[in-house]
Amino acid sequence: MHWSRHLVSALLAAVLLVGRPVAAQAATPSPAPLPPHDLAHPVVMQEAAQAESRASVPRLAPFTGAASLTPRKPAAAGGGSVGGPQREVFGFALASSLADPAIGYPSWDFNLLSTVAVFGLHVTTDGTFINDNGMVVWNSGQLTGLLNTAHPKGVRVVETIILQDFTAGTPSMCAGLQNRATTVSLAVQQMQAKGVDGINVDYEGLNGTCPNGQSARSMMTDLVVRLRAAMGSRAYLSVDTYASAAADPYGFFDLGGMAPSADSFFVMEYDMEYSNWQHAPLSCSRFCLGPTSPLTGYYYNETTVTAQYLNAVSPSKVIMGVPYYGRKACVAAAAANQVPTATVTADGYQDAVYDAYQQPAPVAHHLDANDPAGAEAWETWYSSAQGCTKELYWDPAGSLSAKYALVNRDGIRGVGLWNLNFGGGSQELWDALAQHFSSNVFSASSSQLYAVHDSDGSSWQEVDPTRLRLTLAPTTSETAVLAAAATLWTDTAGWNQDLGIFVSVNGGGDQLLTWKESGSVKAAYSPNASFAEVAYGLSAGSVYTVKLKLKANQPAAGVGVYSGAGTSASGFSPTTLMAHLYPAGSNPYMRTAARLYQLADSDGATWSDIDPGFRVGLVPTTSGTALISASFDLWTDSAGWNQDLGLFISTNGGSDQLLAWKESGGVAAAYSPTPAFVQSTATITSGSTYLVKLKWKANKPAPGVSIFAGAGTAQTGFSPSRLLVELSAGGNPLRVVSSQLYQLFNSDGSSWLDVDPARLRLAVSPGASVIAIIGVNADVWTATPGLNQDLGIFVSRDGGADQLVAWTESGDGGAAYSPNASYVQAAYPMVSGSSYVIKLKWKANRPVGGSTIYSGAGTSATGFSPTSLAAYLEPPASSASSVSRAQLFTLAASDGSTWKDLDGGLLLSVVPPADGSALLGGSADLWTDTAGYNQDLGLFVSTAGAADQLVAWKESGGSAPYSPNAVYVQAALPVTHGVAYTAKLKWKANRTASGVSIYAGAGTAATGFSPTRLTVQLQPPQVSAHSEQLYTLANSDGVSWTDLDASALQVAVTPAAATTARVGA
Repeated sequence: MHWSRHLVSALLAAVLLVGRPVAAQAATPSPAPLPPHDLAHPVVMQEAAQAESRASVPRLAPFTGAASLTPRKPAAAGGGSVGGPQREVFGFALASSLADPAIGYPSWDFNLLSTVAVFGLHVTTDGTFINDNGMVVWNSGQLTGLLNTAHPKGVRVVETIILQDFTAGTPSMCAGLQNRATTVSLAVQQMQAKGVDGINVDYEGLNGTCPNGQSARSMMTDLVVRLRAAMGSRAYLSVDTYASAAADPYGFFDLGGMAPSADSFFVMEYDMEYSNWQHAPLSCSRFCLGPTSPLTGYYYNETTVTAQYLNAVSPSKVIMGVPYYGRKACVAAAAANQVPTATVTADGYQDAVYDAYQQPAPVAHHLDANDPAGAEAWETWYSSAQGCTKELYWDPAGSLSAKYALVNRDGIRGVGLWNLNFGGGSQELWDALAQHFSSNVFSASSSQLYAVHDSDGSSWQEVDPTRLRLTLAPTTSETAVLAAAATLWTDTAGWNQDLGIFVSVNGGGDQLLTWKESGSVKAAYSPNASFAEVAYGLSAGSVYTVKLKLKANQPAAGVGVYSGAGTSASGFSPTTLMAHLYPAGSNPYMRTAARLYQLADSDGATWSDIDPGFRVGLVPTTSGTALISASFDLWTDSAGWNQDLGLFISTNGGSDQLLAWKESGGVAAAYSPTPAFVQSTATITSGSTYLVKLKWKANKPAPGVSIFAGAGTAQTGFSPSRLLVELSAGGNPLRVVSSQLYQLFNSDGSSWLDVDPARLRLAVSPGASVIAIIGVNADVWTATPGLNQDLGIFVSRDGGADQLVAWTESGDGGAAYSPNASYVQAAYPMVSGSSYVIKLKWKANRPVGGSTIYSGAGTSATGFSPTSLAAYLEPPASSASSVSRAQLFTLAASDGSTWKDLDGGLLLSVVPPADGSALLGGSADLWTDTAGYNQDLGLFVSTAGAADQLVAWKESGGSAPYSPNAVYVQAALPVTHGVAYTAKLKWKANRTASGVSIYAGAGTAATGFSPTRLTVQLQPPQVSAHSEQLYTLANSDGVSWTDLDASALQVAVTPAAATTARVGA
């Protein structure tokens, strides 16, 4: 849905190629002009002001009283807050589409906003407000709705007062400023009557001497001073200023004069092409297209403008205004910086995305060569509708991220968005804000189908420069763990798919950091889940752009390689790029090598070092837990042999101990690399030394056969292999694991039996009340087709009877000897003073005289894959909750696209006591009565009563009907204290299923059905203390430390297990 469909067409009206829009207001005698100044005033806000004033809106419900602002706790620096962005994020809201569900405030993420300025109330020459569309919306229930959404989140809402005049002599501006006392009185009345939190001043004009003998500059300054006096010190006051104002001592804005009264200056650092065209590097003879908000490389640019403002006012008052729009026009040729041959129009962000990536016409994509660090995009295509070549300059999310990085680097107050309606709910825009202003975990994700056609096998092509880029600007030296995940496939057998992570430093060339190859030489249309990960050092003060690229493994004329599984109707699996930042010099530890490894004639039993240098040494200074993982592209030169990858650790020079292993391969094909990933945990103790190693072998004796690690060729280079060790606090989770083959003979289909009463049980005696999040992972299978395997979690309290708390069923009715990685989870409350025993039990799904079910993949010669039981202990019920239903659910005739509530009772409502994140989990045993139809399980969340939003989903299926699969779907999302969240489970078929039913719940009415479960885990609430009073310390001796407030400002913590406390004041 496009912005132009929601906003009035006048807002997209043409900008004259020479000159700027004029205000249609009454003339008065012209002032005596000063030399030309105010050269960098933007055009777009004048367009918007005129369009908003003329817009028509339907009859609206009247304004009613709204919720008051819930203050956020102040952040340590910048203009942000705890529970919101760490710097101020200021966004304009257009009145004409304020409540539009697609682009208005219902689509915005208020967790990432600080201030919303409603645009706005138009001032006339006598100082009063015009009764136009802006005033109609301001007096309506739409403002009530905005306040009721923003204020509980701690987001300010301010009114914008608007007066703009660039006609000769600016007579309307002179008259309006002369009547500023009236405006101040009316604006403050509106602020108080509506309960909003301040005023934003959008007065745009030229300096000169007005008929009353005063300069426009001096009266503008006095307007701001008077507003502050009338508003009081607690209300928020901001002023929109030109990019050129800080270097223009005679312009319309006197920054030094306004600074004592204004909280912030919203610097309109966009529409710079209207000033840059006549300067180098363009030096066009007349207006030509170019970046609207360049980072560097142009006469007016974000970097220089911000530096000028920092020389003029405090960084705490500077907000960098950035564009959620671009500019497009018909041009004579498909080349950079063309002179428009027709009118220039604004292209809101959503429309720019459509023009660049979604329209039917072929589009040529480019990045601006004069500002490589800024990554501004320009696109060209032929418009058959207009009969001309079109050219568009715009800022994708990656370009905006580069500007956000500058905000953090220069330490200014924050970023400003013109405007929120142009971006609406575009997730990549909210992700970019989150990446730079809220967390040390940055991610980008897109659920689109991506394609690379006719790859030459050597040139990497970026997957999506708009949505799948990360910009990192560390203020201290850090280590970034970069990870990419994609589901890759091809339309032609014989070609593999290469996925690469690249980085550019300070706008330099792209460097390949790591890559993985995936594919099967014998099959097309067979998606493979590919995962690439690498650690990379970051230096303070540099800006890093992380990119995701794709290619074929060899020249592929007429062949397409793709990222994204699914269909256009059901949606495609996400392609993701993530960065996790750690302090440099310690955690994590990384080893990587981009070479081909070969192991010949493995005996199938002996583990061999892959590379003696491929190991990590640890000398921990604190005790804790090491999370160890490795990823390799494994393959063989002979069909029928698989490859085993193992993690080993030795302690204090002792023998190597196997921690975990995985088997990879395909018995039907050779020369088919498979990305293998193995992970485990190890307890580490301060004072000991550890050596982590990586080893491998074949799955059985392999005389004359070689196995390999590393995809690619000597000419193209080999995909990197990686070993990663991350350290964390110990004691949590509790985990037991067994690597043996378990067998259950002659199950009666109803009696649950211990899988291993000695090894696979956990004893827990919590020192405080907790919620135990219990998880079981096992590779289960059978030798008898049509027989399924049930896994169950049981808990006994204080020696009492075992209670079934969760179970799942797994199988494939059409095949034997086919292990399924089954996972089941439960949340179980435990109280201090009691003892609990957690057990793992299993059974067949029906009586199986003479048949056997198994847990553990592998052979007795090589060993079997681990079966594990783990329990993560969380604080009590306020932080973790679960709901389940043990019944059979049925969904008939799904249309394949509409998500339906699985059950009205399968929902959880939580109100977090502190800001943090929620981990959501949903599990169900899904199946169908008709082969060929899969089942989709989705997690949805409603925030503060708003519409349900899909946050994660999984698809399940099998080669046969009546074969339940244990499906587990998980998601994490940020949450804000005091806000109500409702999580739900929904489902559908993967395609239109007329006459077909899908089911949740394995078992029978006689034996009972396996539970369908929904779990929500909140991060432990923080312990804090604060005081809002004045403290005084007199006659300090300079040596003795004195309690600031011994009663109010102290925190007592009694941890139930060893942990790490993050303490701040």
